[in-house]
Amino acid sequence: TSEGKSTSLTALAADLHAFFSLAKSSVPTTYGTNMKPVLAQLLRAKKLELPNSLGNEMRGILRQPANLAALLEAYQRKLTENDSIDLDDLLGLAVALVQGREEDTNTPQYELVRLLKGPQGNLFTVGDPDQAIYGWRGANPVNMEQVFQDHYPDGQLLYLTSNYRSGANIIRTAEAVLAHNGLPKLHKPLVAKKPDPGHVEH
Repeated sequence: TSEGKSTSLTALAADLHAFFSLAKSSVPTTYGTNMKPVLAQLLRAKKLELPNSLGNEMRGILRQPANLAALLEAYQRKLTENDSIDLDDLLGLAVALVQGREEDTNTPQYELVRLLKGPQGNLFTVGDPDQAIYGWRGANPVNMEQVFQDHYPDGQLLYLTSNYRSGANIIRTAEAVLAHNGLPKLHKPLVAKKPDPGHVEH
């Protein structure tokens, strides 16, 4: 039915947009960047979901990096024609402009901060290695754990370990989980400052 086709196309558009959003979040900026290898890598990681209603032939066509790159290029061209940018390009555009690129245009966030810091290397950042929860938006915990330290080996790390929100029992339970997950290289045990120890049930 026409209603069924419309639903399928809407689902396809949403899936492709989510995939392109993830791709854009994997590079400093899409402007001047060959996106085909990026799309291919995400395909190998099985990051593209497609509606089952498309059929195997169409799904196979859309899983080709060259075809996806062409679709992304057409999408970007349509944005430009309508004097528009999407949410992902807000950062990518800023990176491209700071880099001095001529084209109008969570790797993008990191690259933007790195470019804005200036030659003196004066930079102050805040992050929680135990709450890297924005993977669905392309956030990359490696930026915190390794990339930052590679770029700024002389940087000083300050750990805020006093917890005023939860009692000792809750903190102890959380530590049992965090010690085996997240970013263990950056994790520091928390110290409960709240008098009430709290209660935990499983």
